[in-house]
Amino acid sequence: MTALSLRKFIIVSVLAAWAVSAFAQEAMLAYKYAAGQKLRYKVTSTTLREGSMFPGGRVEHVIHLYYTFSVTAVDKEGTATVTFIQDSISYSENSQVIPYDAAEQLNTKPITMWFSNLGMLVDANFPDDLSKEAAAYLDGLINDFNSEPPLPGRARGVGAEWKNDLLVYFILPEGSVRASNAANSQYVRKEQFRGRECARIEYAGKLLMGSQRIGLVSGTIHHSLNDGKILRVSSKTDATLYVTMSGGRAQMRISNTQTREALN
Repeated sequence: MTALSLRKFIIVSVLAAWAVSAFAQEAMLAYKYAAGQKLRYKVTSTTLREGSMFPGGRVEHVIHLYYTFSVTAVDKEGTATVTFIQDSISYSENSQVIPYDAAEQLNTKPITMWFSNLGMLVDANFPDDLSKEAAAYLDGLINDFNSEPPLPGRARGVGAEWKNDLLVYFILPEGSVRASNAANSQYVRKEQFRGRECARIEYAGKLLMGSQRIGLVSGTIHHSLNDGKILRVSSKTDATLYVTMSGGRAQMRISNTQTREALN
C-alpha cells in the first residue's frame, strides 16, 4: 500500500468510526406510554416573592404535591388517555403549614387528560362539581405540565438542539400568573441516573409577558432511554413583575424552583 493509499485508508477509517460513534449516541427522545401503566410523581415547588406589598418585604410558599397517572389507552400517534389523581397536597407560607382548600378539593378526584408522545398536554376534562377557586387551581396545575419543554419525538444525537415556545404558570394562592417561555433545549449527554441510562436534556430561555421580557427560566430533564419515562425535571425561574396598588405601581420579584420526580 502506498503512502497516499494508506493516508486515504486512515481518513476513511476515522470518518467511519466517527459516524458509528455518532449513530451510537443517538437516542429516541419521546415518551413511551402503554395502556395499564401507572406513573407516580412528587412535585416540590418553592416560590419566593419579594416586594414592598409583603410584610417584612418577602413571602415564601412551598407546595408538596403527589399525584398518579394511570394510562388507559394509547392511540396510533402515541397520544395517551390518562386518568390523573392528585393523591395529596400540602402548602406552607413562611414555614407555617396552612389549609389550601381550593387545591384539596381535588384530592382523589379522577380527571381525564390527554398527552402527546412529546409530553405535551393536549386536552383535559374538568369535573363539573368544582368551586370557582378549585377550577382556577386546576387550570394552573394542568397547564403547568406544558411549562416543561416537549421532547422532539424522534432519534437525536448528543448535542442536538431544538426550540420551544411554552406557557409558564406560577401557581399561587391568589391565582396563576401566566407568561410565555421562548427557550432552547439541548440533548447534552447520556448518563446514569438512579441506575438507568438517561438522556440529560438542559434548557434555558427568556420569560415573556406579551413582548416584554420579565425574566429567565432554565432547567434539566432526565429522560429514561429504556422505558421513555421522565425520571426527574428540575427548573428555576426568576421574574420581575409590576403590580398596581393604591399608592401606584410596585415592583414584585418572583423566584421559583421546582422538581418533579418519578416515584416508581
